[in-house]
Amino acid sequence: MLHWGLLSYFRHLCVKEMKMWNSIYQDPINSFNNSVRVGRQLYQMAKGYGAIERDEFDKRMAEIMTRLRFQKPEKVLRKYPFELSGGMLQRLMIACAILVAPSLIIADEPTTALDVSIQKEIMREFRAIHHQLHITILVVTHDFGVLAELADEVVVLHECAVVERGDVFEIFDHPREEYTRSLIEASFKGEMDHVKSR
Repeated sequence: MLHWGLLSYFRHLCVKEMKMWNSIYQDPINSFNNSVRVGRQLYQMAKGYGAIERDEFDKRMAEIMTRLRFQKPEKVLRKYPFELSGGMLQRLMIACAILVAPSLIIADEPTTALDVSIQKEIMREFRAIHHQLHITILVVTHDFGVLAELADEVVVLHECAVVERGDVFEIFDHPREEYTRSLIEASFKGEMDHVKSR
């Protein structure tokens, strides 16, 4: 979940500032209206960031969706949300965030509903848009495996308070807080157990 302090800050932003960032929520199913086709909903969102014709939107979305391993993206955009899985809806939100290219993308547990192979594709896309489009990505997650792939800097929150922050390598190599260590151990428990069993 997004930290309440961040939500409080964003409520005070003006419309112009709001257009500079885009959110990808943890529960994609509740982000869509089940009575409206997903393509139309995403197009309306994209228009909020700048003028774009529907044909251009469909073309660019199809290109991005292909990179995110969608089969027949044009057909997917004509579907209703209830016809798609949570993972597909999550990837649609990510694709639209890439299309509008804001200054900041806030991704709340962006890989939770995805299988491992799709997770890798999503993280590859995140890295690409960060380096190629210079978009800052704020990832909210409990999964330090995701942070290992994406993060430059890490801020650890516990009970709505910052308990540790620093460079991602520093946090992984020398975590100061017990809570941070527990998160790292939980994220890599499978790998640790495999090493111990060898």
